[in-house]
Amino acid sequence: SIPFRLYELSAEKGDPDGKFYLGWYILRHANETDKHEEYLQAANLFRETILIDEKHAMAHYYLGIMFENGICSNSHLYWQHR
Repeated sequence: SIPFRLYELSAEKGDPDGKFYLGWYILRHANETDKHEEYLQAANLFRETILIDEKHAMAHYYLGIMFENGICSNSHLYWQHR
């Protein structure tokens, strides 16, 4: 889709919002298909967003929801490289 490709291009350029919205888009798709690898991909994008901008509240929020709901229970996804 066009939005996905635009988020992807922005993320590739290192934009934290691009990474966040790409993760958000993938998370929405994962919720529809229940594909575990997409949940992990979304969590990694939220983590990468936080590594670029540690004050990115929405990335913290969505990553927290994923951990709270057991979607991503491996804490190394979040804390590694901090």
